[in-house]
Amino acid sequence: MNDLSITEKEENNESGQAVVEYVVILAVAVSIALPLSKQLLGFIDGTVARLGSTLERKLYTGRTPVNVWRR
Repeated sequence: MNDLSITEKEENNESGQAVVEYVVILAVAVSIALPLSKQLLGFIDGTVARLGSTLERKLYTGRTPVNVWRR
């Protein structure tokens, strides 16, 4: 009966170790993903801003040259 309780304790220790390993892996993944996501969002933000600026310049209305209708 004493051997059974030792085996049960070992299984509980291994279960706890697995949980700790998962937490460590998750922490490492998050610490890598956060800086990468910030860089990606910065790139996307800059690209969208440049696209918007270009579209605004090319599609600007209200300032038609005077000679646009003359031949």
